[in-house]
Amino acid sequence: MKKRCILLVLFLSVALLGARSYLPAVSAAAAETTAQAAAEESASPASDETAETAALFAADDTAPESAAGTAEGASEEEDGLTERIAKRIYEALPSWFGGEAAAFLVSMLPVLECRGGMIVAALADVKLLPAFLICYLGNMLPIPFILLLIKRIFAFMKEHHILTGVIEKLEGKTAKNRDKVLRYKQWGLLAFVAIPLPGTGGWTGSLFAALLDVDFKKALPIIALGVFIADLIMAILSYGVKALFTL
Repeated sequence: MKKRCILLVLFLSVALLGARSYLPAVSAAAAETTAQAAAEESASPASDETAETAALFAADDTAPESAAGTAEGASEEEDGLTERIAKRIYEALPSWFGGEAAAFLVSMLPVLECRGGMIVAALADVKLLPAFLICYLGNMLPIPFILLLIKRIFAFMKEHHILTGVIEKLEGKTAKNRDKVLRYKQWGLLAFVAIPLPGTGGWTGSLFAALLDVDFKKALPIIALGVFIADLIMAILSYGVKALFTL
């Protein structure tokens, strides 16, 4: 019992250290994104003719393609936001904090996970193999705690009215995706964790598994494999395919 308490205290201490850099970085990156969007909008105001053309195009059969392009653009914008947050955190950490430690810390954080960790590792010129292992371990560290404790933590927070709205949104998102995950069972959970897109990853997959009462012994290896695949994909995107052959 004492060992568990010590591990929990250590985990929370590291998480708090990350939060000191994480929250300001998120705010700064979001503000930067908003400022860029406002600048682009003011720099190129739409004329009446452009508006009419857009209206005609919206009524055309090619409207679904336009919607798909908009969705793709939103995804790219979120990817850019993730990269900016990761860079902000890396820049905000103290100088004595090495690149390996920074990549490990960022990989532990929700939303960023190994995706942000590999970005930081590449910025810090960490070699590919150490970066891969560090980001994988950092991403996996919170997973057992989430699987085992998140329902109790949510119950405690709702009982004391702490971030109740956020919890309800997370539970609603889980309920919305319940059929998709349960339909494909292990494969659905694996795909959800393995594809490194905004809103997916080890944190969200663990949350889904816990709230859907997936057995811990089944969920942990699936999520571990999913994080491994996501880390491999991010290694290729961050370092390039050629780097894999120089190990």
